This record gives sequence, structure tokens and C-alpha cells, in this order.
Amino acid sequence: MTTFIIRRLLLLPIIVLGVSLIIFSLFQILGPNRLLASYVNPNVFDKLSEAELDALMEK
Repeated sequence: MTTFIIRRLLLLPIIVLGVSLIIFSLFQILGPNRLLASYVNPNVFDKLSEAELDALMEK
């Protein structure tokens, strides 16, 4: 039982690193509008003009 727990604890940093790399790469692949949409309320995002979206992307 102890070896089982030790093996699982040794795998934990590898799994955390893998998940972090996957999330980081997904954010790098997404375009600026998709990234901005994850931070802005969806009801407001649909009503913003192109100039307002560009201003938010520059921040």
C-alpha cells in the first residue's frame, strides 16, 4: 500500500506539468479575440465595436 501511494505521489508533479503545458499551449494557439472573450462578460462582448475590442486588446 505504501509503494502505491509513493508511486502516485511521484507521478503528481509530472501530471501537473503536463496539464500546465497543455493549458499554456491552448492559450498560445487561440487568437486575441478568443482570449479577450474569456475575460469579458459575453453579453458585453457581443455589443462591443471593433475599435473598443482593439482598445481592450492593447491593454
